Amino acid sequence: MIGLIPSLLTQIVMFYICFGYFRAVWFSDFLLQTRPPVTSEGRELHAAVVSVLAVLCFVSYYRVMFGDPGRIPRNSASTKALPDATWTMKTRKANGCLRFCSKCKVFKPDGAHHCFTCGHCAEKMDHHCVFIACCVGKGNRRFFMQFLQYAVATCGAIVW
Repeated sequence: MIGLIPSLLTQIVMFYICFGYFRAVWFSDFLLQTRPPVTSEGRELHAAVVSVLAVLCFVSYYRVMFGDPGRIPRNSASTKALPDATWTMKTRKANGCLRFCSKCKVFKPDGAHHCFTCGHCAEKMDHHCVFIACCVGKGNRRFFMQFLQYAVATCGAIVW
């Protein structure tokens, strides 16, 4: 539950930035007509670009937040099962044995690491991000990079 607090704060900040921008553009400029109508075409285009980028930012944020980071399924039995044939298992321990997670009781493929915050092993795990409250791994790395790029593009478009 504590891990969701930074994620909630991130969502509040994202909504606050978008709300502030849309309040300034749509409410002040279009509804109250406080600015001269000469530049209204440029403002409408600017608002449309920011709107599209903000929607893409939110969509990629929720896809990375609720997507599977590439969790390695745990064995139902407490015995050590053989690794899946689709995983590459070139990396071995110094004694030549396959890497094994003692917490999850599974063999770990290359690049897999155990996340102590989430309590599971993730395939090709990059890091645990507190702002999305989950791990970034093989399954959601693409959406994480999209989220970062759309967030920077949205902020850049608002400033522009």
